[in-house]
Amino acid sequence: MYNIFLFLGILLISVAAIDFDSPSEVFAIIGTNETLVCQANEPVVWWSKDGTNITKTDIRFERNTTENEPFESENELKPAGKRTYSHTLMLVNVTKEHNGTYLCHFPETEKDKNVSMQISFSVISVQLPRIIPPVNEEIKIKEKESQSVDLVCVISALPTALFNGSVKWEKETIDRLENKDSSDASEINAVISNRTKISSNDTHITISVRIDKASKKHNGTYICSVSQPLALDKSFEKIEKRISILIQSAPIAMISFVKAIGKNRIFLNWTVTDDGNSPIQMFLPQFKMEFDTTFHYTPNKVGANQTSMVIEKLIPDTKYQFKISAKNEIGSGPVTDWNMLVKTLTEDPVFTPIIEVKGNSHSTITIGWQPPSQELLDYIHYYEVIVFQADNKTIEEAIHPQNSRNLPYMVMNLKTATEYFFKVRACSEYNKECGNWSETVNGTTMDGQSSAPLDVKIICMHHNVSRRNIVSVEWSAPSNPNGIIMSYQVLLDGTAHFKSETGNFVNQTWGPKAKNVDRTHETKAIYDNVPANTNFTVNIAAITRSKKPGEKASALCTMPPTIPDAVPKAHFGKQHTEDYNWIFKLSLPRVSERNGKVCCYRIYMIRLGKDLNEKQPEDMDVMTYEDAHNATNLHGGAYLANIIPSANYQADIPLGSGQHYKVAKNLFNEKCRGCLSNIIRRKAHVISETEDEEEDKEEEEGIEKAEEVTEETKAEIEIKTRRRRRRHGHSEQSEPQQLNILDSLSLNHAVERSPDSIDIFDGPLDISSNYSGFVEVIVENNDFNDDKTLSVFGDFFPPLSPKPPTIDDKSDDQMLMAITYLLAGLIILVISLFFLLCLLHRYQKKHIIQGNEIVSLTDSLRLLCHGGRANHHQHRSLNTVSKPPDLPPILRENLPQAYVDRHKDSDYGFQHEFELLPDRFTDRTSRSGDMKENVYKNRYPDIKCYDQTRVKLSTLNGLVGSDYINANFVIGYKERKKFICAQGPMDSTVNDFWRMIWEQHLEIIIMLTNLEEYNKTKCAKYWPERVSDSVQFGEMTVTFESEQRFSDYLIRNIKLIKRNLNSDAENATDEPARNITQYHYLVWKDFQAPEHPYGILKFIKTINADYSVQRGPLLIHCSAGVGRTGTLVALDSLKQQLNEENQVAIFNTICDMRHQRNYLVQSLKQYIFLYRALLDVAQFDDTELRYKGLAASVEALKQRTSDSKEQSKLEIQYAKLKSLQDDIRKTCSVGGGDENLAKNRHEDVIPFDRNRVILTPIPGRDHSTYINASFIEGYDNQESFIIAQDPLESTIGDFWRMISEQSIPTIVMMSEIGDVNNNKCPRYWADDEIQYDHILVKYIQSESCPYYTKREFSVTNCKINDTINVTHFQYNGWPTVDGEGPEVTRGILEIVHQSQTHHQSKIDEDSTPRPMLVHCCKGTDRSSIFVSMCVLVQQLRLEKRVDIRVTTQKLRTQRAGMIDSVNSYEFLHRALVDFANLHKSSFENSPC
Repeated sequence: MYNIFLFLGILLISVAAIDFDSPSEVFAIIGTNETLVCQANEPVVWWSKDGTNITKTDIRFERNTTENEPFESENELKPAGKRTYSHTLMLVNVTKEHNGTYLCHFPETEKDKNVSMQISFSVISVQLPRIIPPVNEEIKIKEKESQSVDLVCVISALPTALFNGSVKWEKETIDRLENKDSSDASEINAVISNRTKISSNDTHITISVRIDKASKKHNGTYICSVSQPLALDKSFEKIEKRISILIQSAPIAMISFVKAIGKNRIFLNWTVTDDGNSPIQMFLPQFKMEFDTTFHYTPNKVGANQTSMVIEKLIPDTKYQFKISAKNEIGSGPVTDWNMLVKTLTEDPVFTPIIEVKGNSHSTITIGWQPPSQELLDYIHYYEVIVFQADNKTIEEAIHPQNSRNLPYMVMNLKTATEYFFKVRACSEYNKECGNWSETVNGTTMDGQSSAPLDVKIICMHHNVSRRNIVSVEWSAPSNPNGIIMSYQVLLDGTAHFKSETGNFVNQTWGPKAKNVDRTHETKAIYDNVPANTNFTVNIAAITRSKKPGEKASALCTMPPTIPDAVPKAHFGKQHTEDYNWIFKLSLPRVSERNGKVCCYRIYMIRLGKDLNEKQPEDMDVMTYEDAHNATNLHGGAYLANIIPSANYQADIPLGSGQHYKVAKNLFNEKCRGCLSNIIRRKAHVISETEDEEEDKEEEEGIEKAEEVTEETKAEIEIKTRRRRRRHGHSEQSEPQQLNILDSLSLNHAVERSPDSIDIFDGPLDISSNYSGFVEVIVENNDFNDDKTLSVFGDFFPPLSPKPPTIDDKSDDQMLMAITYLLAGLIILVISLFFLLCLLHRYQKKHIIQGNEIVSLTDSLRLLCHGGRANHHQHRSLNTVSKPPDLPPILRENLPQAYVDRHKDSDYGFQHEFELLPDRFTDRTSRSGDMKENVYKNRYPDIKCYDQTRVKLSTLNGLVGSDYINANFVIGYKERKKFICAQGPMDSTVNDFWRMIWEQHLEIIIMLTNLEEYNKTKCAKYWPERVSDSVQFGEMTVTFESEQRFSDYLIRNIKLIKRNLNSDAENATDEPARNITQYHYLVWKDFQAPEHPYGILKFIKTINADYSVQRGPLLIHCSAGVGRTGTLVALDSLKQQLNEENQVAIFNTICDMRHQRNYLVQSLKQYIFLYRALLDVAQFDDTELRYKGLAASVEALKQRTSDSKEQSKLEIQYAKLKSLQDDIRKTCSVGGGDENLAKNRHEDVIPFDRNRVILTPIPGRDHSTYINASFIEGYDNQESFIIAQDPLESTIGDFWRMISEQSIPTIVMMSEIGDVNNNKCPRYWADDEIQYDHILVKYIQSESCPYYTKREFSVTNCKINDTINVTHFQYNGWPTVDGEGPEVTRGILEIVHQSQTHHQSKIDEDSTPRPMLVHCCKGTDRSSIFVSMCVLVQQLRLEKRVDIRVTTQKLRTQRAGMIDSVNSYEFLHRALVDFANLHKSSFENSPC
């Protein structure tokens, strides 16, 4: 490796160590460093310049020596192993002084050091050229002076001889960058090249050229340039100087328009065709009457900025002639004439509008007037509109253009509920004058939406005595009501998080509950009997006369916890211990914590005495175990047996076991302090009657403060107070006879204390006593200032004896058994009644729906209860022009029958339903779409978006209407999805379309139209043409990232970047890019519905797999944004409803959707398609199989179901397929005609007329167009296949004629050669060649393969001399037994692969899609298996998923007998599993 020093501007020249006769020429740029390199075998050399040794110290030079690696190969000059050296001499900061000859001296050999060799360099310093002065110039020449122009350019350079050949003059042309010259420029440049003179001295080069008699053709820019000489190996940028020549002349003006605008006025308009390259000073219009000989100038001077004028004081009803000229500093131009006479009017045109108010809203008033007569239309161009208030304060002055449709004018941004006055006058653009003002009219804006109410206060109150929970809401009137407030809308909703009876945490919502508060009352609302332990949110909005809620004001409060509504009944029984003693067992149900968090359960036992205790559980004396069992205690008593913390809840609790239970104090927080209080009560103490009365009084006063208490409410409070038996609190301070367990403990075993826990003693039972008990549930008390314990008591346990059970004790079990039987009987009775009710409902609906009266299940129940007197006219009110009925939903199992019923009588049922759909709603307007600024943004005049649901864009620069786009929000099923339904963007609205996508944060676009359909533009192309291209739409940069094609749709990935433009373009910034996914469905024509639902259902599934709420609403558009768009939105919503509710409300759903955007689901075909698609979902649901787990999924299909042990799921699925009746009306009139019956192998397999192959007719031969063959759609929904029966002896000519006419390159034969009578195929080719009519078939060659035979044919149409090459694949592995399929799938997979590969190569050769011909005996089962496998294999490769059921179902709609046995259906599943296993590696390595 040679070590070479690198410096800026260094040229390294390596010279071999041999003697040179002439020096190497080196150009060194002045001001840079230049390096000379000398290679030698010696480590020491010396340098000389012009014979002078410069090896000594000289600051102009720097020397260096580096040792090179030894040579590996040996030659004369470089012996192997010999080291060489690189000696460099750097010329520092080159100047003229460095010019000269440099020599590198070194000894020739080591032996003869006195003899030296040398290498010489000739250094020439170069000063790069520069033009002086470098400033561009401009030369102005007056054309009439015919001057000559000298162009001179001076260049400074050293040496000048080096650059003499690199300088030139040339005229710049538009195509100069492409090295093209126009004819004039080419001619001028040729003259310049011939006349260029170049002179030079030691330091400067002068290049000049003279242009004689400069004229307009010489206008332009002339460039003096210096390019790089060929001899110079130092590159530099080309330098240029520009001189502009401007030839000036007199201007030319021409009259472009003349019109009489009054009885003595004529309007004149002109244009300047040539300003002569000099500013125009004035125009000189002239006029004269028809028979005058002299033209007159206008009396007033016409300035240079004018292009029109009105010539006045003319004679009425007289013809005039006009001409004009223009003048600049060069002079006056030629006079041009208007070659027609113009006649003044007999009367001045006068029009005074008569205006009226056409409509109003909360912020707009629309005024209109009758248009002028046809005679006046040419003179009225616009109207001046003035809007003012009663105080004559002008609000708006506007210009409204005259238009052919006489559109009214909408005054916007007005105050609500305010009176305004209007007047209008008509104006002419010709003379900028207006006529008389109209009469003043007045109009008042409607009420708008109010601002939010003020000072919202919400209080959550709980009252212990009545156990009522009340939410009180107060507010003040809004600061800006925008009209007169009629009422307030108050919405209260709540949420609660608690542990349910099952021990699981649940979230529960309450409400929202709405109240309308009349404005005449106080601004106050009360919600009574709301749940406890709930976080409440109130939203309040004022409603003006517009009946629309205004802005909302919100407030929050939390209802405090309280005791549970009830304590579930516990089961109290007996069980024996291991030592055969009997104790009690309590099965304690968990209490729901809906009303508050449960702290603990306290279980009390009661030893019953001789007399019956009438007290309630909360009034019982609570004593110690010893006191209750004292021999002297004949009355018994209650004692604490256990405390169960909620955190340690257990369902089964033993009682009377004689155990001590330690209850840790740290299990209870401060809110649960009541669990350890008030355990022992020496004397039962209840709140006194006086205290009761005081508490009741306080509670009633609190309620009366919150609302006006009705008599009914007061009665309810009184009843609850009388019935009160559970205490909500036991005050520790007000009850001196209660002993706190921590302060006054007995010295017995009842309760023992320690620093960390307390010990509860559940003593042994007295076998001679009976026992009962009760449960106390204590909940958290969030009020730390309240010492009360929040608790509730359960009922007494049934008395039990601890004695061993006897036979009599079994009466309880017998009672339980009797109750069980009774409940079972009741359930059977209820089910029977419900069944009868359903039968009645169906009967009533069947008879009533024919009269447009829809009966619901509720109506049927009313009919049953009232003897047939129910009212069936209770329809939902939608405020529509024609009110639609509220049709009941259709159950999943009833969908097939509902479809059949509506399909009868030429779809009469569907037609009837569809005509009931509303077209418009009285509460929906489209004023924004009707504005003159927005009319052109609507693709179709009748498809406009509702103002109430439209997507509003941000306003651009305050422009009126810039927030409009034809798009509406549409809510999906249960509001889980939000859609934006839009029209397909037009060229003029593409910018708005992308602006909507950016502002609404949309990431998914669903496109349901093609750009052009029926030779009409349906949608503008709003993405770039090719992948990786970018297009700018306003502030948006759209980049086409990638595209992926599937059978009937495309997925495009698009990157969207917004450019934020500030006042200074240099400060423009880009916001982060967003990734947009576009799903483009390709096979859905306008106003139509897909022939099969499978494709669109798969399309929806694909989108839903990619959709998430975070990706924003789904943007859907077709052309108009209503037909196909509405159908897809409806299908997605109804599909979700069907899967979740097992029923669908198709009619009602579309009514709701049309309330959000008009005309959604636009045609009857689309409405019927919804039923058909949902029927498919109801019958089959999702039958798609994914590559991952394909084998397991197929195996699961083969398993027997629990419902039908005789059939597998696959067999049931196929049975459903065969039972389907295709509703597409298909005829076989051609193939079934008497003239063609002999051409069919079987009368049951005749091609449908709609997709049969039609042959070209042969003159003189009747019925020559028929052959038993059908076009079949492939994976891409194109006619990729032809399935035909085996040809008969009489139809072989037709068979080859079809092959020739359809240009078929591939034939797949699935049958055996043999006698036709044995259902075999005749050999329809010869060993050499054979001709059928005008079709010549030549046999070329054949090849035998393991599973098939491959043949090559040449088929020529002799009439047109057209020849095609045909490859013939004959499958050899099919069993000879009818109805049997191949056991091994490999052969079918192989022929599918080979034939498809060959066929695709033929299509790629000429880029023309051509069908593949497949035939078997009848053209049914075998052919259909082959075609199905072709489609399924392609689908699995591209999508990594397949739907065998859909492929089979679609195939069966195109020809009779397709996949006609369950064995064939099973074979498809088996073959696909084998195919997936065979290509496992390619699937796993390819992206999903």
